[in-house]
Amino acid sequence: MNEVKKSLDHLAGDTSRDIEELKQRVLYGERRPKRRNPFPLVATAIVLAAVLFFTFTVYDGEQNNTTQQVYEVNEIVYDHLLTTETGGRQSITPEELEELRYRTLQQILLFDSLTDYAKQNGYVEDTEAIEKHIAEAEQSSELSPEEEQKQQETFGVTMEDYIQHVYRWSYQQQLASTWIETHELNDSKTKRDVLTAFMEKNDEVISEFMTKKSILYLPHSMDFAVFEGIVAYLDQQKVLLVHGVEASQIKGKSPDEIIDAAYDYAWFALDDSTEDMTLYTQMEVTFDPLSSPVKDADRRMMYEEIVEWVEL
Repeated sequence: MNEVKKSLDHLAGDTSRDIEELKQRVLYGERRPKRRNPFPLVATAIVLAAVLFFTFTVYDGEQNNTTQQVYEVNEIVYDHLLTTETGGRQSITPEELEELRYRTLQQILLFDSLTDYAKQNGYVEDTEAIEKHIAEAEQSSELSPEEEQKQQETFGVTMEDYIQHVYRWSYQQQLASTWIETHELNDSKTKRDVLTAFMEKNDEVISEFMTKKSILYLPHSMDFAVFEGIVAYLDQQKVLLVHGVEASQIKGKSPDEIIDAAYDYAWFALDDSTEDMTLYTQMEVTFDPLSSPVKDADRRMMYEEIVEWVEL
């Protein structure tokens, strides 16, 4: 299954399992082993190292005169994600920390923007169901005083704040994402379109937060990702690249069968520069990882903004 899709759509899972795993990590310092990630700029190390802690935030502030909610970046969530990613490393360089700060904020803004987009298309949160879910999480997350102290030292947040902020918003994102996948949308936009519009709408709030947290914008070139794989399927409009399989394992198979056999995969739009591309060639593509549609249709999510193709 595509790791990018998993990281964006399934950030919150079974409550009892997630909370129990968190408690075990507090007690024994265990961390999940990382899987190689071909999409470093989309599903960052934050997702792979601490999927429990990924979230997005929509601040339920006081309503203004136009009945619109006031947006605010959740500082508790941001601090927690950054603490989790750095993991108390002493050897982290200033350049690495600068990038982590920006990546952490970008992920929060991406998830916030997708929720905002869902609401623009008619999504309404079921607050009663959310409160019930959070109450169940609180009941299953009690820690001893010693465990609570280690939880705060390790992750920089109390269990209460984790449930009320990180876990709550993670669950809200899951609900919004599920709604998007199961409802017709008013228009078809890419994640980049949605994120850009959201940041422009909340420019002042975001700028103030970046100043407060010493977050700098990264060069635009760092928004791009690189994927390497075999050309597994090709038509006049798109190409399927797969990673982790040999050509002999996928010859004669349908796209769905190829995807099931691959370690990871991605669809890319074709243009004039790829007219000579042939099946089973090893290729490297540089692309915008947010240039795919918000809604994934039948595992055909295609990245539209391609920077460069290189035959290996």
